Amino acid sequence: MNRICRAVLPALFLGLIVAGACQAEVEGRLLRKIQLQSPPLDMAVSQKGSYIFSLTAGGVVEIYSPDGRMLDALPVGDGVDQIQAGPRDDLILLRSSKDQTVQILLLDFVQDIDVSGSPSRGPEDAPVTIVVFSDFQCPYCAKVPSLLDEVQKRYPEKVRVVFKNFPLGSHKMARPAAVAALAADMQGQFWPFHDRLFESQKQLSDATIDAIAQELGLDMAAFEKAQKSPALVARVNRDIQQGQKNGVRGTPTIFVNGRRLENRSVQAFEQAIEQELSRKATAASRDKDKG
Repeated sequence: MNRICRAVLPALFLGLIVAGACQAEVEGRLLRKIQLQSPPLDMAVSQKGSYIFSLTAGGVVEIYSPDGRMLDALPVGDGVDQIQAGPRDDLILLRSSKDQTVQILLLDFVQDIDVSGSPSRGPEDAPVTIVVFSDFQCPYCAKVPSLLDEVQKRYPEKVRVVFKNFPLGSHKMARPAAVAALAADMQGQFWPFHDRLFESQKQLSDATIDAIAQELGLDMAAFEKAQKSPALVARVNRDIQQGQKNGVRGTPTIFVNGRRLENRSVQAFEQAIEQELSRKATAASRDKDKG
């Protein structure tokens, strides 16, 4: 046994020396420098890189975006001395060496989404705004319109729906369809065009898009000219960039007053809407008491 070990060890050391000699040189390149608001005790980055968490000695988790903006500060208690990212972006683990405990914290992020200029339906002053990042070739996205129709029937004066284009690179016709829908919007026909694109999803092509435009009685010359407009391409790109900024990675991604909705069902929409209406009522009552 000892004889074998003595014979193997020199070979192992030789391997390490050779590996060390062949090791590539590593250089660091500064991507960004983030100014923290407080000295960090510990730090973590969410699984998808959407958030940077800084735990301070005062028992506060400061949450930053990758571009260095401080999004919020969350008190978690003085005993916490370690932070770790969870298996999803909205979960963090907080450990206390003193108490020998681990807290699993679910974060409820509220995204600031610019909806100006985007196609929408429902009262502009509605207390609840539902924003949908969607792709006209995504089969899961095709199931959302009927859900939203039902939601707006139940909350006709309280819900506004806003559509954002988020065409995926793997879907060849998604971007042309997005531009075409915005071209139809210029003639006041976004939502009928939107519905027919999803209905024709499996046969989506340039010819299908033209056929839908003709069916809706659009001015074809104006429609075709608009489709070539750099301004509409830029609008689609802005939607994509904004979606990425708000943590959108796939479609459909839905936000209710800036809070991501994970479960896509009428019941889930109802629960989220009722929670938002309750928050609005509580805030209004609080403001009234202050006044």
